[in-house]
Amino acid sequence: MSFFTGNKTKTHLIVGCTTLDHVPGNKITCSLGVIEHTEKDIGGDAAELIPHILQTLLQEAVKAGAHAVVNVKISTGTYQQQGSGWDHTYITAYGDAVMLERVDN
Repeated sequence: MSFFTGNKTKTHLIVGCTTLDHVPGNKITCSLGVIEHTEKDIGGDAAELIPHILQTLLQEAVKAGAHAVVNVKISTGTYQQQGSGWDHTYITAYGDAVMLERVDN
C-alpha cells in the first residue's frame, strides 16, 4: 500500500508496551534486559507496521519471561543496499523487558 492510498487514520492499543518507566499499579521486580525488534526492507506505508512491530516486541519479551516492556522507543531510518540504487526503510522498536508484581492500593 502506498503512502497516498488506504485508510487515513488507524488506532491501536498495545497492552503491555509502554513509554513510561513503570506500569501503573505494578512494581517492577526484575529487569530481563533490553529487547529489540527490527523490520527492514519496508515498502509502502511504514507506519502501518508499527502495531505489528510492538506486538512482536511484546511477544518476544513474554517468551523470555517478561510481563511487559517499559521505556519503549521507536526509531526509523533508510539505507541503500550496495549497488541497488534504492532506499530501504527500517523500523526498530526497543525497550526494557520487565517482570511485574501487582501492588495493592
